[in-house]
Amino acid sequence: MESPEGKTVGPKRPGRFRFVGAVEASAALACVGTLTAFLDLGWLPELTSHLRPQYAVLLVAAAVGFGVLKRPKRAVLFGCFALLNVLALAPWLFSRSATTSEGTAFRVLVLNVNTANTRHDAVRAEIRRLDPDVVLVMEVDNLWLEQLRELRTKWPHWVTAPRPDNFGIALFSKRELSDARAEEVGDAGVPTIIAEVDAHSQPVLLLGTLPLAPGRPENAKLRDEQLALLAARVNAANKPAILFGDLNVTPWSPRFRELERTAGLRDTMRGFGLQPTWPAPVAFAGIPLDHCLVTSHFTVKHRERTRHIGSDHLGVWVDLVIGPAPSVT
Repeated sequence: MESPEGKTVGPKRPGRFRFVGAVEASAALACVGTLTAFLDLGWLPELTSHLRPQYAVLLVAAAVGFGVLKRPKRAVLFGCFALLNVLALAPWLFSRSATTSEGTAFRVLVLNVNTANTRHDAVRAEIRRLDPDVVLVMEVDNLWLEQLRELRTKWPHWVTAPRPDNFGIALFSKRELSDARAEEVGDAGVPTIIAEVDAHSQPVLLLGTLPLAPGRPENAKLRDEQLALLAARVNAANKPAILFGDLNVTPWSPRFRELERTAGLRDTMRGFGLQPTWPAPVAFAGIPLDHCLVTSHFTVKHRERTRHIGSDHLGVWVDLVIGPAPSVT
């Protein structure tokens, strides 16, 4: 086809230009999210911190794509921002405290079963398969507790606080619990289970919790308060401690980093790769909300996610050995 000036011109491809524009706009937003995730600027910016893995993948793809299209400035820009995210994720992807084969593992299982989930059989089967020393079950109502009753023959020690509103919680243990109770920590009005268990002749403080999701500023404030108060409990106890549950926060949040720092806790996911747990149907593209944090008395022997149990969350199980944790390399 010739133009009025006699020049040959190709057909316009608006679809391609729209796609490239959409990719560029998405990558630009990922750049903004990358920066705000490093900062502690309040409720809304904190939400951007949860998507670090997604930023990394999108920006790597954008950098490669614009490189192929011979747009070097954009390729370099998006590549640099991709690198920032990879570096932020590095402790979970590449570094690991040296594991140990010495000592008997103490296995912890964290399961958000979803109150509306009817796959009671799948949950019972997964608990039996993994055979944990203690299991924290969240979003349990009275029906769920009835369906889990048969597990009490093998896990005969328990504390339960069922609720119909997705904030019920229960702890089952093979080992005897002491000073075990469910109490409200903070002003959110949701229960946290606090107990002490003997783990291979060592008293261990267990803190199982499910804070509110930070969908609005008020809930985020209550979540942060609850986590801060639990950090204070860990510090006051001055003994081996495990804080676990669906914390409604990811490891890249300023709130999570503050929790680790103020309580002297360590994320057991470090060095075991990214293990997103929500939403379960597309967990490969999701975010890790379900956690097990430990004091320096523990070494992490293994950490893995559970099978699908019909919930919108995958669970997490961790094998711990009590003993001073070696330095991260």
